[in-house]
Formats: sequence, C-alpha cells, structure tokens
Amino acid sequence: MPAKKDKPKTTKKEGVTIVSSFGTSFTPSEVTADVLNDYLDNNNWCIGLTQKQKNLIFTDKFTIEILDPEGEADSELAQKITNMCEDVRMWAMMQLGYADGIFGYGIGVYNQVWGYDGSEYRLQDLRYLPAYTFRQPGSTQTLTYSELLPGITLSDKKQIEFHQTNDSGQTDHLKTENLFWIKDPSIAALTGRSIIKPIIPIIEMLKYAWATETQHMNRVGAPIIFITIDQPQPASARTDGVSDEDYALGLLENWGKDTGFLLRENMTKTELNLTDNANNLEVIKALNAMIVDYMSPISFISGEGQSLGDSSKSRESFFYKYIKGIHTWHEDQWERIPQMYLDKNGYEGYIANMHIPSPSVDRSEIELKQAEAAINSPEPILSKNEIRERLGAKTLDKPGLKELADEFACAPAQPSTGFESNISSLERTLQRKLQAVEEKFAADVLKALEHEEE
Repeated sequence: MPAKKDKPKTTKKEGVTIVSSFGTSFTPSEVTADVLNDYLDNNNWCIGLTQKQKNLIFTDKFTIEILDPEGEADSELAQKITNMCEDVRMWAMMQLGYADGIFGYGIGVYNQVWGYDGSEYRLQDLRYLPAYTFRQPGSTQTLTYSELLPGITLSDKKQIEFHQTNDSGQTDHLKTENLFWIKDPSIAALTGRSIIKPIIPIIEMLKYAWATETQHMNRVGAPIIFITIDQPQPASARTDGVSDEDYALGLLENWGKDTGFLLRENMTKTELNLTDNANNLEVIKALNAMIVDYMSPISFISGEGQSLGDSSKSRESFFYKYIKGIHTWHEDQWERIPQMYLDKNGYEGYIANMHIPSPSVDRSEIELKQAEAAINSPEPILSKNEIRERLGAKTLDKPGLKELADEFACAPAQPSTGFESNISSLERTLQRKLQAVEEKFAADVLKALEHEEE
C-alpha cells in the first residue's frame, strides 16, 4: 500500500507562448491509375494537352479502300463497309481510344460485337472500355505485367487476358474473342506506354508553383504573423469556453486579407517582415517549357528561340511527318475490322486499306516559284501541263494546248508598261535620231561633192 503523502498542488500555464501556422512543402505523389484518372478528369493542363493532341491527330475522317484480287478498287463494296463503320461510330471511338486509352494509359480496349444481318456478317456495335477499369488484377491472376493496368495480363499459356473492374469493385474476366485493342506497336510492354504519365510530376510541380505564387500574393495583404500570448488561460467561463491557445489558432486559421479579428487583452501580434525574393513565375515558365519540349516533336530539331509556331517549312514538314507516323500504325491496326468483314463474308483475296488524312505542307509558294522558273528558263524544265498544275489551272490534252497556243498567236501584242517599256521607248527614240543624223550627214557629203565638181 503506498505511503500517505500531502496532496500535490496543481500547476497552471504561465509565461509567454507563441502560436503560428505552418506552410506546406512539395512532395511528388506516386503515379498510380487512380492519380492518373484524377488528373485526366480534373486537371486543366492534362485536359488541355489531351484535347490538343487529339485535335491535331484526328483532323479529317478516315476513308476505306477495298481492292479485289486483281488489285482493282471496288468502290461499291468500300462504301458498304464505310457505312457499317459509321453505324458503330468508329471515328468517334478511334478518338476516344486514343485520348483516354493510348494517351492516358498506353492502350485502348474495345468490345466488338459481330452478328448476322440476314446472311451478312457485320459489325453491329463497338463499345469503348475505359482503360481505368483495368486498374485491378483479377481474383485468379498470378502475374502482373503493368503497374498502371494490372488487370491486363498473360495467362499461363501466354495468352493475353483482360480483367475489368465493375461498378461494385469486383473484377470480371472478359472473353478475349469479344475484344479489340490498339497500342503503339513499337512499345514492347504488354499494355503499351502512357504518353502523359512521365510529365505528371511536372504538372504537380506546376500546381505547387501556382499555389506558392497565390500564397505570395496573399501575403501582401495578409503577411505571416505570430500571436504572442502572455499568461495563456485555459478554457473557462471567463474565456467563453475557449482557451487562449485555441482562440489564437482559430484566428490564424482564418487570417487573410479580407478578414479581421479582435485579440484578447493578453495577446499581441508579431510580424516577421520577411522579404520574399523567389520568382515563382519564372519557375512556372520553365515548367511549361519542359512540358512543351516533351510533347512537341519540333523540339527535336529546334534551336534556342524557335518553337512550334516557327514558320520554317522544314519544321512544318517534320511536324506533319510526326502526325503521319501516328496515323500509319493506327491505320494498320484499325484495318483489321474491314478486313474481318471481307474474310468472314467470303471475299477471298480482297484487301482492305484505311487512310486517315494528314495535314499537308502549304506548297503554293514553292510551286509558283517553280512555274516562274520554268517560264523564264531558256531550256524546257517543265511541260506546259506541269506549269499549269503549279499555277492552279487544269491540265489540257494536245488539242486543248494547240487551241490555246493558236489563241495567243492571233492575239495582238500588248504594249508593255513599266521600266521595260521606258527602256524600249528610249531605244527607239535614239535609233530614230541616229538614223536622221546619218541621213543628214550623207546628204551634206553628197552636196559637198557636187560643189567640188562644179
């Protein structure tokens, strides 16, 4: 049993204490499917990049060409297959699969629904399956090949499998024969490679830099302060049930340029009066430049001070080749759908080709200079029809060219104007005066000879 002692006295808060709030520091997050999904849906930089990239690549609708076994185009069959593709909104699905799937996660997955319309086997529906829904591995899955999309994996027989997470959080094993997927064929990874994932940390830094700049602006009207409390009092009826420290913390939490407050009699405000020399806008500018450098193919051949908007024809041509490269592997993979229609409906030896129009370099100035050089050249370097094509005129057959030549041959010569006309007029005047002098001189010589004879 403990020995009996005098009851110890209670103590109280005494002296001076200082209360302040703390700022935040930047810590980049791990880029998971959840983080990426949030950025793609809610971040203005990610949304803007996705939209611009999609609009640059998918400018004009695709066309389909069907070649028979002899290599001749079958326009009627091509139109029939094109109509089938339009019925399932393939053009919109292509853009959605690129923007969400390939650009965001590395792969675009679709549910292709084929069926019979009478005796014709045709594509009846094409549904895009959001890449984010493959973020969890299947319940029976043993191997993981993708950190972003572990639901896409390989079976023990090395066959690709898809495990999709439904609305209830459970995973469903989808039948591969009902699916159609596309990814960059140059990427060896099973699910491709996300285009935007590498710059998510840069975008996070941009968010932090803007938050810091906003905080810097707020400090102009609401500088960093401390509240000094002399003899801080606990919560009591005299303090309205709020201790001095809690009261001071509440003031600091609501401290801003648009707020005011009353200090208790034992409180004083202390400002740090720090000078912030950080140039957050320069940091933001540098981070933006890093994103442009990553996204723009022009940066590969651009020097200092040159950008995507450079008027150089070589950079413009390089940019269009970059887009054409993306179109090429899209065409190769999407051609499988019209080719399946041909194969399943007995069109043996028929080949389906898809073409996605690419932006073209403006060659009008170059062609005009070529036409001008050909017209002024002493030796023929272009045919008349080649010159007409560069001038934007229709080509003519031989009778048409002869008729045009005869028309110009019969036309009266037009008087020239300008500097050349002045030179020609001066030459003619000098020639007339010289001729008159010569005639007068000849007449004077004859007259002198006649006088001598007399």
